[in-house]
Amino acid sequence: MTRRAAIADYTRAIELNPRDALSYATRGFNRMLLDDYQAAIDDLSQALALDPAPFSSYRNRGVARAELGDFAGAIEDYTQAITRAPQDIASYSNRGYAQMRLGALDAALTDHNRALQLAPHDALSLFNRGLTYVAMGNSVAARADFERSAMLAERQGDAQLVQQNRAELANLVSNGAALER
Repeated sequence: MTRRAAIADYTRAIELNPRDALSYATRGFNRMLLDDYQAAIDDLSQALALDPAPFSSYRNRGVARAELGDFAGAIEDYTQAITRAPQDIASYSNRGYAQMRLGALDAALTDHNRALQLAPHDALSLFNRGLTYVAMGNSVAARADFERSAMLAERQGDAQLVQQNRAELANLVSNGAALER
């Protein structure tokens, strides 16, 4: 089943039961995966209005908000997700990224460190922490995170993340950053 077909199915389910929070949440998630972020936010907001308990609806709405550049709104959603699921690695990592984008570097670093306490081998959290270290001017720590993230991403078969890490390492070199360990 394609994402578009799934959206059509959930739309029919919502027509039959407009109070079905799970159908709104799942349709919103599928819309998010198709880069229809505003429609995803609308669906996830409706899901949360009907049932404010599921942390994943907050996290997914946070992702959609961040994709649209609403980092403050994303932070609010990730915070709600963390309140409901304090062990959710992605919410910490995503909130850290959003905080970094808003210049709250210490808070970003705290969130990335928490994500890595929960999952020391999370390649995306390492990558995001590396970006935060770059923003903080700590090229040595950034390099270490990008190298480790690339290694883990390669082991996990995440070619896109491997490429992103390599690009960031190349940026460090081209910007003349101190690369000694």
